[in-house]
Amino acid sequence: MADSDNQPTRIYNDGPCFPRTTLAVEAEKAYRDWFAKTAMSVPAWKQPNRTLFRQLMLARERLRAKAVVGADHGVCVFRPDHPIEASKARGRAQAVWIAIEGWRHFSREGFDTQTIRTVAMTGWNARVQRWCKGLLCPDQIIVPPRPHENLDASTQDRLDEIRQSWELTHDTLPRAADIRPRSRRRLLDRYPLLKPPVIHGLLRAGETMNVIAPPKVGKSWLASDMALAVVIGRSWLVRFDTEPGDVLIIDNELHPTTSANRIPKVIDARGITPGDVADHLFVSNLRGNLKDIRSLGAYFDHVFEDRFKMIVIDAFYRMLPAEADENDNAAMVIRSLFLVDYLARHS
Repeated sequence: MADSDNQPTRIYNDGPCFPRTTLAVEAEKAYRDWFAKTAMSVPAWKQPNRTLFRQLMLARERLRAKAVVGADHGVCVFRPDHPIEASKARGRAQAVWIAIEGWRHFSREGFDTQTIRTVAMTGWNARVQRWCKGLLCPDQIIVPPRPHENLDASTQDRLDEIRQSWELTHDTLPRAADIRPRSRRRLLDRYPLLKPPVIHGLLRAGETMNVIAPPKVGKSWLASDMALAVVIGRSWLVRFDTEPGDVLIIDNELHPTTSANRIPKVIDARGITPGDVADHLFVSNLRGNLKDIRSLGAYFDHVFEDRFKMIVIDAFYRMLPAEADENDNAAMVIRSLFLVDYLARHS
């Protein structure tokens, strides 16, 4: 790209180039700026944002089409200043893709969503901001940092500390449990806020709640009503507000045909439009493929982290290990430990 060349060009340039001309310098600065701006949003992700990546790649295609100003012997001709806007679009798309690659790496390493967001991606974002402000070298293309490569000392130390905490646990404790005592200062620094509510006054993200009553008094109907209240974000039992989100009901007692018949009755009784919940309430019927509370972990491996606002398991007695008694407190502890372990690692 030559400064003196103000004529349309037959080459669409949205790739890296040596910053040796005024236009090339401006394009590289635009690339860095938009890469860095996009990277700042990654620590807020709940999961790898593949949808955003596809949208940004489509945006690059649309931008290329807009840059066409004519044709020369059947070949498209582009505005001479198109590399600046093209570099912005490339920066955004590449930031998202590199973040997705890094997220996959840390997930394979065994880190949970919270650690990936608050440690790995936050550390990467800080490195990206330093790279963005770095000097340009006319004879060198300096690529942006990747989340899982050349980690800064602070991020590496924190990840190593978390890995070491895994080794402090044993089979009866949640996998990522940290049993070391914390000072009040460290406790407040680590946990400055309560987890967000799901059912105000009753249940927060990562917590468990038991619905306990004698047989055949309507616990399953109550659980279905609670699930629907969360799905549409309405109050439950008049007094408990809810936060809307998708809900999964794991039913190990009813056949799918029974669930398909029962849920519409609760929908009608609540005066809900069926279309409002059709794609937000999910049911997994395990009757005939029964799993106890200790073997359900493999099932959750197929549920994406943060996919559901709430998971309902019905009925409790069918989740007890074969040797357990429903009225045995030890069995209740087994259930609670399992769910706390799972939810803590996936919230």
